[in-house]
Amino acid sequence: MTSILVVFLAKLLSPISGLLGLFWGWFAIERTNLILAPFVIAGISEIILHSTQVTRQFSLFVLLIGVCAASVWVAIGHFGLKRVSRRGL
Repeated sequence: MTSILVVFLAKLLSPISGLLGLFWGWFAIERTNLILAPFVIAGISEIILHSTQVTRQFSLFVLLIGVCAASVWVAIGHFGLKRVSRRGL
């Protein structure tokens, strides 16, 4: 259980998935894009991390946790940032 939380926090604090999630959530027009976005963002971040780290192994478990973390960023980008921009803050 502890390793799941550690991997989730590491993926949640990853700047790659964070920036991509905020960007995609901000510019998403339809709700179907919000469903597809975490899978694409997790795949892109795993490919980037796998290509830059020599000793890293690909794991489906880590990819699925990355999907959960990316969905948090997409939701923040879509619902949170759009609400703030509509208020004019």
